[in-house]
Amino acid sequence: MVGRFVRTAFGVLLRPAGPVARGIGFVAATVLAVGLSAAPAAAQQGGAGELAPGVVKQRVAKFAPKLDALVRQAMKDFAVPGAVVGIVNRDGLVYAKGFGVRSLADKRPVDAKTVFQIASVTKSFLSTTLAMAVDEGKLGWDARVADLMPGFTLSDPWVTREFEVQDLVAQRSGLPAYVNDVMGYLGYKDGRRVYELRSIPFASSFRSKFAYTNLPSLIGGMILADRYEVGSWEELVHAELLEPLGMTSTSFTMADIADAANHAEGHRFTTHGAEQIPFNVNIPYRLGPGGEMNSNLEDMARWVRFQLAGGVWDGKRLVSEEALDQTRLPRIAIGGNLSYANGWFVSATSRGQLVWHGGSSQGFNAYIGFMPEAGFGVIVLNNLRDQGLPTFSTGLAKWINTELLDQKGDDSALKVALKQSQDAVAENEAGEQPPADRTPPGDLARFAGAYSSDMLGPARIAVDGDRLVLTLEETGAKIAFVPYNNTIFMARMLVSGPMNGVETADEIPIGMSQFILNGENVYSRMLLDWNDQTTTFWRTGEPREDTLPDDHAPPDDVIVE
Repeated sequence: MVGRFVRTAFGVLLRPAGPVARGIGFVAATVLAVGLSAAPAAAQQGGAGELAPGVVKQRVAKFAPKLDALVRQAMKDFAVPGAVVGIVNRDGLVYAKGFGVRSLADKRPVDAKTVFQIASVTKSFLSTTLAMAVDEGKLGWDARVADLMPGFTLSDPWVTREFEVQDLVAQRSGLPAYVNDVMGYLGYKDGRRVYELRSIPFASSFRSKFAYTNLPSLIGGMILADRYEVGSWEELVHAELLEPLGMTSTSFTMADIADAANHAEGHRFTTHGAEQIPFNVNIPYRLGPGGEMNSNLEDMARWVRFQLAGGVWDGKRLVSEEALDQTRLPRIAIGGNLSYANGWFVSATSRGQLVWHGGSSQGFNAYIGFMPEAGFGVIVLNNLRDQGLPTFSTGLAKWINTELLDQKGDDSALKVALKQSQDAVAENEAGEQPPADRTPPGDLARFAGAYSSDMLGPARIAVDGDRLVLTLEETGAKIAFVPYNNTIFMARMLVSGPMNGVETADEIPIGMSQFILNGENVYSRMLLDWNDQTTTFWRTGEPREDTLPDDHAPPDDVIVE
């Protein structure tokens, strides 16, 4: 099917670095690992390269006072309300401590049982369930997705044919980063988001470049549910992993975390401190297996121990070591010693692999990592989403990793994260400023009227004071267009409808838009540039200048919920 998604080439559009433009519920992996790789060390060993459990305990006991002080100071610097930190060896937790409170409004302390969103750490559960499916002959890592999901279509027929299961969790698809994530936040169904992949131009060659996406993980979950003949991936992972591991506090929905007796609330980083934000049914839960899970320190310690044991729990093997090893095999280089595997980042060190993943939602950050050869893991969960890359969580983890390997802990990543957070938030709060010599847009009524997008469906643009507001008829989501220069506008998603509760702010910068005149001197189309994608809205009743396939419209059952 020929791609019908019009990608504009006008270079005047800017992409403000707001939270949606960066990808909500994401892990910005290209720079999350700054300074994160574990340092080399000559340590006492319990095996080839492994730290004996007693050695881990001794080192933790030695640096624990410094760690406690570092966590408290970092929380003060970042205005983090609450955090939990855990260090695990093959026998269990050797350090587990809560710091701070559940929220600014709930001053009860956080502890090892407090539930947090873990966002993209969810991908490690997806890759492990894929490994289990490989063991059971349900599919192969090299199985073609189009064979497993009839109708799976990308804009390039060759890539559609060659796209394999391993590519779903390898971040090398060639698609734009965070492709179609915003569609989920705007209220569109999962099937519609997958369907619209056929209209998305590739940002790079297939398997040639790292670009972080969430939607392929959702497809992986759909395929697993189908192969196991169960209602959902969530049902599968609960039965195959959470129950056997005793992870009784781990869950998948907004209602699950909100109903938990001991749960943290999310906060965002601002120039004047942390601001508490409400849970949202879409973010990160629309990401499905790409970022929907909630958990606590006790449960995540079980997850890390299971990974350290190579897929064995309580003497029972749940997944073969060979299949699990495939999830840690580097698939695409990112830079330096960092690669992405299948659902895990992998940092190469002189002491073996550091296998890890971060998670970032609108109000939470998480880090889960372990060194299989050294035999330890680190967990950091906190209830503030900072804007640093690395983050508060990964900065702390870097310090702990180096201390465990008998090196002096380095807090440089925390300093970088704080500075980047301060700069990014100041930029976001200042907003994109129109040029000093800008041309006013004139009568805004010229742009108002009924429009339609092949991707997002019918919409109506209306004048709202000194700006325009677009309402998507299928979901009720609204996007404001604030004058920038002549017919170019700044696009800001309004926190209403499907986006209600995403932020304490009233609107979120997502990109830019431009209205285009046709030969009849009528503004016949509007180009919306958002999250590294561009879509065209055509004015109803005006002739279109492109040629679309007759069957471009999605089936009725994949429109919206």
